Amino acid sequence: MNAAPDAIVFDLFGTLVYFDDGRLPRVQVGGRSVMTTVPGLTRMLSEYAPGIEPENFLTCLSEVGAEIFEYKRRMGIEIATAVRFERALQRLGIDTEAAGRAAAEMAAAHMDSLAEAVVVPAGRSALLARLAAHYRLALVSNFDHGPTARRVLVRAGLDTHLESIVISAEEGIRKPVASIFLRACDALELAPSRCLYIGDTFVEDIEGAAGAGLACVWVTRQSQPPSPALAALTDVEELPAWLEARFSL
Repeated sequence: MNAAPDAIVFDLFGTLVYFDDGRLPRVQVGGRSVMTTVPGLTRMLSEYAPGIEPENFLTCLSEVGAEIFEYKRRMGIEIATAVRFERALQRLGIDTEAAGRAAAEMAAAHMDSLAEAVVVPAGRSALLARLAAHYRLALVSNFDHGPTARRVLVRAGLDTHLESIVISAEEGIRKPVASIFLRACDALELAPSRCLYIGDTFVEDIEGAAGAGLACVWVTRQSQPPSPALAALTDVEELPAWLEARFSL
């Protein structure tokens, strides 16, 4: 990219905002305190899956989650978060109807916990406002529950600066599949070559965006970015200065 972009497209989690695991609730499982995203797990299991111990459920949930993650990675598709809970319950012998009702409640609690664990660095909204004065802004996020991602954006005051918001749960596909990046470009009515993508994961964000024809900048602690990233920034706060230096603005 030799000229300044017309648009900047951001990743969300790990780039604009972060998760703080220390904010997640804890529950007693097998006589020990463990971190969880479902604070009412014991009650829910007692109601929907009597006889299933929390420890056994969490072990099964972890196994199912790993299987689903690998399938999503291989197929380039998104799968709703409730599916993970439902499949774990079914694997433990819970009937389809009860598993579906329990999974819906568990997924809602899970997303509430994740939303509360999000950290928005000071000045993020002001940063986007500053950039929006010169560039069109959009977002492409891998996240398995669209309403929660949008809730995070609204709470952070970021949504009003973004012309296009593309979330994998709402599109059915996920990064690094090229078409999810192209949907943001299409919404902006811009060629991918006129867009600069900013993200923190190399395969999903950097290789994915580059494969779709976007220039890209990697948010990372590495000092020298490998190709195809144009630069490595430790935080998006460094982006305005990098843009000014790169394109002599």
